[in-house]
Amino acid sequence: MCENASITLGRQEWYASSGYSRKSLVENAVFRYKSILGQRMRSRSLGEQRVEVTLACKILNTMTSPGMPDGVRAE
Repeated sequence: MCENASITLGRQEWYASSGYSRKSLVENAVFRYKSILGQRMRSRSLGEQRVEVTLACKILNTMTSPGMPDGVRAE
């Protein structure tokens, strides 16, 4: 894609075609995870790390779900 693709396509189309919005959402989720639950894992073994991440994600989803807006596209 060209350097000024957002200008050529329009911002909304560029967002959809480039995958940038997905990247932005992932970066935001990782930021929330690290800022709320900490920068590093406390478990040593891989199995325990999997359990730790699963529990941390469930906790994070439970904490953030009441504050998340319901997305409705404006017309």
